Amino acid sequence: MDNTVSLFKPAESEKSRFMVKTYLWMAFALALSALTAWYCANSLSLMQLIWDSRFGFIALAVGELAVVMILSAAIRSISTGIAKLLFVFYSVLNGATLSSIFWLYHITSIYMCFGTTALMFFVMSIYGLTTKQSLARAGHYLMMLLIGVIIVGAVNMLVARIGGGDPSKLDLILSFVTVIIFTGLTAYDSQKLLAVAQRADSSEAYKKLAIIGALELYLDFINIFLNLLRIFGRSRD
Repeated sequence: MDNTVSLFKPAESEKSRFMVKTYLWMAFALALSALTAWYCANSLSLMQLIWDSRFGFIALAVGELAVVMILSAAIRSISTGIAKLLFVFYSVLNGATLSSIFWLYHITSIYMCFGTTALMFFVMSIYGLTTKQSLARAGHYLMMLLIGVIIVGAVNMLVARIGGGDPSKLDLILSFVTVIIFTGLTAYDSQKLLAVAQRADSSEAYKKLAIIGALELYLDFINIFLNLLRIFGRSRD
């Protein structure tokens, strides 16, 4: 009996440590992005560099995509330190990209949408971590729906540019759908992380998996927040 308990406790300890690390990294990345966005928004020279030059925004977008691709594709071969550094770098780049929201929306709208996102994220994370029902199939369908939304959004933008139409109505619908998708993915990703945590140990592999898990949760949060802002945010114009 004593041996069983002594073996069970370390396993539970590693599981808890993995989950705590993952959510702490996600929270740290959000805080770093928020700080970067605020700093850039209050620096006229940085805002001009990012938004008055096509190359500034393109460089940020390409940089973000490159970091995510490297983290996802090379996570097995890179060190834990490099994985952490890349995640921090991505958070800073995304924060610079998000700086425009402080110029586009009233600060009260930003606070309201951030608070709403935090509440939604918390509730869906708890659901994903506690439900006994497998969310694997739901996650699969949500990913397919997300691909469809991306394609429709790209086509809508292209048609608007060519035909001169107003894409705002469809954009609003797509924003609602995107909020639903990433709200569901929050629960799915939380459950998926819990499954990984069941086998977690103190190895480098699981330390890197915590970074990847934090990145997935970070992306869920950011996408819910931005789309809520598009729907409910009050413009400064």
